[in-house]
Amino acid sequence: MSRPTIGAWVKPPNDSLKFNVDVSVKSNYDEACIGGCLRDHTGSIYRAFNGLTTPLKRHNQAECLNVQKRQ
Repeated sequence: MSRPTIGAWVKPPNDSLKFNVDVSVKSNYDEACIGGCLRDHTGSIYRAFNGLTTPLKRHNQAECLNVQKRQ
């Protein structure tokens, strides 16, 4: 089996879903956006979201807080 390249989407196991989230922040931390999607092993999208968010210096923290808000 070949290894995935950096940045390539890796499908989840059959009958599973995968949730991908990403945050983009301006270099001066005054604006930020977030987006995410829930896909199955075929790549079909079940749910997606995007929007503005509070800029935080830690991207993982921003992703977690915003996913929690959108549940």
